[in-house]
Amino acid sequence: MIKITTPFKLSLLASAIALTGCGSSSDDSPVDSQGRAGAEVSSFTISAKGGASINGQGGQGGYVEILKYNSASELNIEKEGVISSSYTLPEQEPQFGTNAAILSESETVQLVYVSNDVTDTSTHLPDAGKLYLIDSTMISEDVNISNENLYRLYKSDGISELGADNTEVTGLTIEEGANLILKANNGGTINLYFKNDLQTTGSIFTENEDDTRLNLDLMSAAYYGNGAINLSGSKIGQSGGSLTIYAHTIKNAGEINTSGATDNEGGTAGSGGQIQLYAN
Repeated sequence: MIKITTPFKLSLLASAIALTGCGSSSDDSPVDSQGRAGAEVSSFTISAKGGASINGQGGQGGYVEILKYNSASELNIEKEGVISSSYTLPEQEPQFGTNAAILSESETVQLVYVSNDVTDTSTHLPDAGKLYLIDSTMISEDVNISNENLYRLYKSDGISELGADNTEVTGLTIEEGANLILKANNGGTINLYFKNDLQTTGSIFTENEDDTRLNLDLMSAAYYGNGAINLSGSKIGQSGGSLTIYAHTIKNAGEINTSGATDNEGGTAGSGGQIQLYAN
């Protein structure tokens, strides 16, 4: 269940894709008990496989969609063999802006509700140094805040009001071994926008809740991925969340996983979330 569209020309996009399909059901051949998949071309994969079900229905695989614009570079999607290395990605220096943040230890981003009611404890400013997002579904009517500011990541200084411009994280580095764990700030979706770049050798996870993992809508000037984005289902029968990345430059050498979870209790396995990469 792979959908690839390349209507224009590619930006800097380098990633191996393991072409993965639907999960197996209880009436499938035993050799398909782990689902059907093409041979991986590297140890780093993009996977949206549906979960397998031992006694019930296998989950649907998600689709992978890659769009490229404004560049003459090639886009190679290989089911097996070796990816062509004839095209060398130009070197680029990440830019993190005026208020860059570095995550060296795992952290769950706090979710806050903005209100002018100082007695409301949900509006309290997080401790200095803590990362937070604003819950866009819980904005008090007496607060004037732009949609652009709603989906930014903030790092509290312990003094400035919630959503203050001087506390906005303009660019983020996630170091190896560190996990950025995100909560939904827009219903069942996490919207996370950066004015500058996002670079990770660590991992990005969404909070694990409900029947489907939360979706992640990520926008940055550039995305440099050497770590993992893991939105896969981890509970029995849980579907994977969907991932969308918008960036001028996408340079990925890490794992992206939106696969559904297996169900071994006779129910329907989780479906894979869709993966969309838009490089401009």
